[in-house]
Amino acid sequence: TIPALAEGTLVEEDAPVPEEFVVNAYSAILLNMDTGQVLYEYEADSINPPASTTKIMTALLCLEHGDPKDVITVSDVIYTVSDQASKGNLVVGEVMTIHQVLQQMLVVSASEATVVVAEYVAGDVETFVDMMNAKAQELGCTNTHFTNTHGLPNSEHYTSARDLSKIAMAAMEYEEFRDIVSQAVTTVAPTNVHGTQTIIST
Repeated sequence: TIPALAEGTLVEEDAPVPEEFVVNAYSAILLNMDTGQVLYEYEADSINPPASTTKIMTALLCLEHGDPKDVITVSDVIYTVSDQASKGNLVVGEVMTIHQVLQQMLVVSASEATVVVAEYVAGDVETFVDMMNAKAQELGCTNTHFTNTHGLPNSEHYTSARDLSKIAMAAMEYEEFRDIVSQAVTTVAPTNVHGTQTIIST
């Protein structure tokens, strides 16, 4: 450290020594969202199940191919989602905007909302999953394969931290996505089935 010679003199100080960085995860990556520069990584290319982070890709394709203002009616496609999955409050016959569907999917991790999105974008879930895999390749993902829209376990459903960062960076290009995922608590406007709902981020 160089002592100040006079009041107001700029002083050059040693950089503080950072504390040891500990990650309690299978893998991790930290990067600058503006430049893509990797600041930290740990087993970033190891293959792991993405679980509900799968919904980032589902939302990305929804925003790429759809319009949050569009209005849909929830179909019985929601019954194809296992009872073991995290759920929101969607009901067959409920009339919702895509924005409301995305709120349920990205704030409370509603798995049934993902198949509603798939049907809206692609007509059926299988075609949408093909789109997910094609988009992953387009983004340069090399350790990713999707078999579903929500992230329930499947041996053929996997990604890596590095690939997931590429998907997340693409999703963050959309203001709608950024706004929804930044909300710890948010309000879903009333539908023909539910009144105004306050939902809390999981």
